[in-house]
Amino acid sequence: MGEGRFGRLAVASCMLLCLIVGCSKSHPLSASRSGDESRNYSASQVLRKVGTLYHQCATYGDRGEVAVFSPDGSRGWHSTFEMMFSRPDQFAMDVQYEHFPGAGLEEFGMWSDGLHVRSASPVAPDEHYKSLAEGVEVSVGSVGALALVVPPMLLYPQIAGEHFIDSGTPETICTEGVHGLDCYKISCRTSDGDTIYLDVARADWSLQRYVRKRRRNGTTTVIDFHPQFNRNIDPAIFRSHDLEILRRLMNSSEDRTLSGRMPGAVILYTIGE
Repeated sequence: MGEGRFGRLAVASCMLLCLIVGCSKSHPLSASRSGDESRNYSASQVLRKVGTLYHQCATYGDRGEVAVFSPDGSRGWHSTFEMMFSRPDQFAMDVQYEHFPGAGLEEFGMWSDGLHVRSASPVAPDEHYKSLAEGVEVSVGSVGALALVVPPMLLYPQIAGEHFIDSGTPETICTEGVHGLDCYKISCRTSDGDTIYLDVARADWSLQRYVRKRRRNGTTTVIDFHPQFNRNIDPAIFRSHDLEILRRLMNSSEDRTLSGRMPGAVILYTIGE
């Protein structure tokens, strides 16, 4: 895999990491944790706590949903996903997606047992990679923004390295409920003018929702996460031999309801610019 392609993934994926480690000025927020009620957190401090959670967790499990909306609000590309990770480099992802409503489902899976990294899809049923970072890079072509948000935080600095971009200063818009949780809502702009909204759970600093409004084409990408941290994960999941086995193992995991719920309908954001 050429350094150019890896560099492009690094630049595209490290926005959250740049915020976590590199920003220092934003509006204060009141904390809601017990013993922390008197603390005020800036948006950048919240994002650093997000980074710490994802960088240090022993395991990560998630079931969620991704949708891309056109400027007129109609839904295009849509997927549901399951993702599991056990430190340092065991990883599994199963994504079912359709390019537009009624187009029919396609599927992409990737897994790593720490020694071998493989992926499978209808057009490439058995692909092998030199590293998990390379596998995640390639998966962008199949699963889009999903590969650019959580995996880089879990695997930092293996993916993002030191290729940080200027994302501007994060700002706090408000706090509101997302997935039944009280969340900080944070906004920032990327160097190319896109606006990103992040909903971070006040209870545990987990990322619940990611929204990116693209300046150039007017589309909006919404990713809903339902993460669980430090749960037991069956190691057989990471040793799957094909997509069907991967799906069956993930579906029969003892943590069948990783989030306590399956993802609900994605709601298009209408926050003003």
